[in-house]
Parts: sequence; structure tokens; C-alpha cells
Amino acid sequence: MTGQALRGIAYGPLPGQQQPVPRAELYAVIQVLRHGMLPIHIRTDCLCTVEGLTCGPEWCTHPRMPNCDLWRILWQAIQDHGGLSSQLEISYVRSHQTQGEATVDKKGNDYADVAAKRGLAMHAL
Repeated sequence: MTGQALRGIAYGPLPGQQQPVPRAELYAVIQVLRHGMLPIHIRTDCLCTVEGLTCGPEWCTHPRMPNCDLWRILWQAIQDHGGLSSQLEISYVRSHQTQGEATVDKKGNDYADVAAKRGLAMHAL
């Protein structure tokens, strides 16, 4: 992470009535891919997103899988960028790090938590 910085942050409401965290995390990654340009390195504290990517599109998009609709969109967005590569990386970062771990990942995770709360507040209940 040396020499890297947080490049941007956005927030908004998650479409639909269901608002579980894994769905919001997937939607956020999709938005980065839709609006971002390579190189892209997404760091997420949602382990199920990173593990899902490891399992591959067939597993994630199976009709019985939770959020398979978003997984299909996510895999298409990844393919639109040429697939996962050194130019498109999605990796796990531990959430809620302590102040003693003051890294770019911690700062980015803190900003993402604030943005997620603002996006949730925008959701029409």
C-alpha cells in the first residue's frame, strides 16, 4: 500500500426492498466497475465478496445462490474490463482496524463505513 491513496468514494441508496450488507457490498463493487477506469484495485471488508470471486461465476450466479442477480451483473462488469488481472484487482481488507494500524486501508474502510450509513439513510423505507 505504500505510496497509494484513496482515489474516490461515492454513496447512494441500494435499490430494492432487501438491504442486507452482502447485497450492498456487491452493489458497491458493481458501481465502481461501471464508473471506473483501469487500473482498478478495490479493497473490501466483505469476505463473502472476495470468496465468491474465488469460487467463480458458475457458483456465484447459480439461481439458488443469494444475490445471484447482482453476481451476474458483477461478473459481466468484470468481463467488460477484460477480467480480473493486475489491472483489475479485488482484495480483502480487515474491517475495523485499530488506530495503531493507521494505513490507507483503514482510512478507506472508515470512509466507506460513513458512506454506507449515508447511503442507507437515503433509502426510501
